[in-house]
Amino acid sequence: MITVVGLGPGDLERVGAATLARLSDPGNRVIVRTLRHPAAATLAQQRAVESCDDLYEDAERFDDLYTAVAERLLGAGQGGDVIYAVPGHPLFGEATVQALLERADVAGVSTRIVTGVSFVDAVIPALRIDP
Repeated sequence: MITVVGLGPGDLERVGAATLARLSDPGNRVIVRTLRHPAAATLAQQRAVESCDDLYEDAERFDDLYTAVAERLLGAGQGGDVIYAVPGHPLFGEATVQALLERADVAGVSTRIVTGVSFVDAVIPALRIDP
């Protein structure tokens, strides 16, 4: 099972309690999309996490990157449960999550989405608008 969680738009303190408990559990294998996010960076200081930053550095095109991330996650998911943590909300502008979901169905790997706060949730009160 691959559980995809959202880290929200900022630091780890903004992550929901249930998601934080999953991320903090040393028994869970955690892969973050990038360590270049405040919550992911803090999490990496608290426990071992794997990052996909190397794939960003190696990919020549974004489509290649999304495929490489999805394939890494599927490999990890076939070996046991894994948590994939992404900035913001997992289904809001996250092409790696879409690539994963498409390929997971074909590969027979179960997925679960745990929502997170998106940047939109942070912007709405700052702009004082009704979207």
